[in-house]
Amino acid sequence: MILKRLTSVLTIKRSTSTDRQPTGFLQQNAVVNNMIQPKAVTPDKMADVYDVYDAVVGSSAQVTAGLANYSSIQAAVTGAPAGGSVLILQGTYTENVTVNQQLFIKGKGLGSLINGTLNFNSGGSFSIMKYFQVSGNVTLNAGANGIYLREFYAGASSVVTDNGTGNSVGYIQEP
Repeated sequence: MILKRLTSVLTIKRSTSTDRQPTGFLQQNAVVNNMIQPKAVTPDKMADVYDVYDAVVGSSAQVTAGLANYSSIQAAVTGAPAGGSVLILQGTYTENVTVNQQLFIKGKGLGSLINGTLNFNSGGSFSIMKYFQVSGNVTLNAGANGIYLREFYAGASSVVTDNGTGNSVGYIQEP
C-alpha cells in the first residue's frame, strides 16, 4: 500500500514536462533499505529518501527480475529522455559509451565498470556522471561544456581529455 502510494506520487513529480509521458523507475534497493528505517516520509521529503531513475542498467538476470530495465549502458543513455537519469548497477559492461544528451548518470562505485571508452559530445553538455570506473579513455569533445564528471576511477592506461569548456573533471587514476 505504501509502495503504491509512493510510486504514484513520484510519477507525478517526474512528469513535469508536457512533451513526454510520466516515467520513473523506482530503484528497489533504495525502497528496501529505507523501509526499514522507522521514520515517517511525507510527500515533500520523498526526493531525499527515494531515488527515481528513468533507466537502470544491470545484468540480463537483473533485467529479467525487474531490478533493471536495460542491460547496456549505451542503450540506457540513448533510451533515457533528455535531462533524465540513469543508474548503473554493479557489473562489468564491455562497451563504448557516447553521451549525446544532458543526463544524470550514477554508478555504484568501483563495482560499476565500463570496460571501454566514454565520450561526451556537444549534446551531452551539462551532464553529471559520478561513482563509476572506466578502463578506457574518457573524452569530453569540443562543444561538450558544463559537464560534471567526478568521483570516478580511471584505468592505469586511461587518458582523460577535456576539449570542452567549463567542465569539472575529478578522478583517481589506478597505478
